[in-house]
Amino acid sequence: MPRMPDNLESGSRKIAAKRSRYEADARRESAAKRGYGHEWQRTRKFILRRDPVCVIAGCNEAAAEVDHIVPKRMGGPDTPENLQGLCKHHHSIKTANESAFRSGHSFKRVVVCGPPGSGKSTWTNENAQPGDLVFDWDALATCLFGRRPWQSTKADGVILSMVRDDLISHLQLNAGHGNVFIIITDMDKATQVAGQLCGSVQVMDTTHDECIKRVEADEERAPVIKDHITAINAWFGQYAASASQGEGGR
Repeated sequence: MPRMPDNLESGSRKIAAKRSRYEADARRESAAKRGYGHEWQRTRKFILRRDPVCVIAGCNEAAAEVDHIVPKRMGGPDTPENLQGLCKHHHSIKTANESAFRSGHSFKRVVVCGPPGSGKSTWTNENAQPGDLVFDWDALATCLFGRRPWQSTKADGVILSMVRDDLISHLQLNAGHGNVFIIITDMDKATQVAGQLCGSVQVMDTTHDECIKRVEADEERAPVIKDHITAINAWFGQYAASASQGEGGR
């Protein structure tokens, strides 16, 4: 059977690919129906004025895309707090990584949440395997600064926050890193980070009284026992209802 010349075969493939794109576009809803109407265009212009340069650390390219930090399909709102300016390159990478997790990526991204004394570090140590990435604020504070986390200064907190935020940015662009566990006390922040990483939130189900009992029995916490009890009371006052609906842990 005669073979089609290479240039004609290549042209046929291009025509077929173009037709496929046209058909896909025809099946898509309008931009307005997908949430990208006039209001979105105004928001987009605002974000690109606010973030003229790609927000990814070390990137100096102009921001050309407005990205949902917590993906829109995961409930991320069109609010300025959930939007950031990215260059085309990093936006493509982040979108591809989100797609990898939606398609059933085998790696776990778990944000472990709970008040002081709830057992976040214990649960993480029991579930993380060798080679998994673990961000434990308290352990890292001790490692970096040689003092217990409740002895840390405000400057220590700034550095640890930068490390955590840079790690989250890195993970958004690297779906193949492996299993990740990040410990965060604040449930609102934990939920946001889980959304950013297409992961899940593991909420400790330790009771209020048990948390108090544990911190009172920890001699190392003696200098800050009142602060920790106040933090436990505040956490349960704000998040008790949400915690009862989340996944449990010790």
